Amino acid sequence: MKIYIAGLLVLIIYLPIFLFMTKKDFRSRFSNINSKKFNDVIIEVIAGILYFLIIFFSFFEPIKINWITFIGILFYLFGLVFTYRGYYIFYKEKELITKNIFSLSRNPTYFFGLTAIFGIVIMTNSFLILILHLCLLFLTDKIIINEEKYLMKKYGKKYLDYCKKVRRYI
Repeated sequence: MKIYIAGLLVLIIYLPIFLFMTKKDFRSRFSNINSKKFNDVIIEVIAGILYFLIIFFSFFEPIKINWITFIGILFYLFGLVFTYRGYYIFYKEKELITKNIFSLSRNPTYFFGLTAIFGIVIMTNSFLILILHLCLLFLTDKIIINEEKYLMKKYGKKYLDYCKKVRRYI
């Protein structure tokens, strides 16, 4: 039995970001952390294209129902719940966030969003989506490093102390 809902599942991961982007204060905070340097903008554009490609190709990949599918579902649900939690906390807080899910990872929305996409890779058993996912992992690391430079400038020692206690990913 083939089910073609993987693309929808990917869209659901990023639904909160689309909704929160309608709020001016969130949009401004979100865009301030991104570097304005040409190379960094290119990396973010390429990452955006990779997200689009993952979503696009996911619509054409059936979820194959077998016992491995349930492992993928667990990765997806785990990633989805914690991604949503991270987005919600980021939306509510206005200062450096160091508690709750941000005490497990300095970048929970990236980490758990990519975990959810990995669940889709497992559910679809798609080599193409796996390759896109791996490229996205590489670019996301570059984006995170740029964001951390911004946070270091903004929060200084407070951010450095936070970095000493909490890992970049998990």
